[in-house]
Amino acid sequence: MDNTHIIICGLGGQGIILTEKIFSFGLSNAGYDVKVSEIHGLAQRGGSVCAEISYGNKVFSPVIEEGKANIIVSFDYQQTFQYLSKLQYNGKIIVKSSLITTFPSKYKCLNITDSSFNNISLLGILVKELNLQTINWQNAIAHYIEDKYLEKNLKAFNLGLKFNNN
Repeated sequence: MDNTHIIICGLGGQGIILTEKIFSFGLSNAGYDVKVSEIHGLAQRGGSVCAEISYGNKVFSPVIEEGKANIIVSFDYQQTFQYLSKLQYNGKIIVKSSLITTFPSKYKCLNITDSSFNNISLLGILVKELNLQTINWQNAIAHYIEDKYLEKNLKAFNLGLKFNNN
């Protein structure tokens, strides 16, 4: 299996790091070698945040080179443009936005009214795009989400799994 490279980007407070941790945990538990690089910037003040995740049989570096990312998951429409040079030709963009625009590759657009759970819904879309539904994502989500928020987060994740933009 070739390695897969994912960029998750957005602004501080949107759940980028939590999403990266859940995704990486699920992949690791499924036996994948996972490497992660996080860039926090001024995250606590709404600054740019990015997590680069590489996984496969054997990953040597978490840093994604120009033109190598398979998918960009963007929690903020404007942050997407910062990472387009890292997206491979025919790569995909999953973006949380009510704005429709032309990106130089296939994209998916999701807009959920309850902003507390956008990150988990986008995680569900990412899992579906990568055909990773057989991994125990409920366990990965439960590992990081408090019990009192778990049910809503699992519903948000399942909403993402069912999302169809075709």
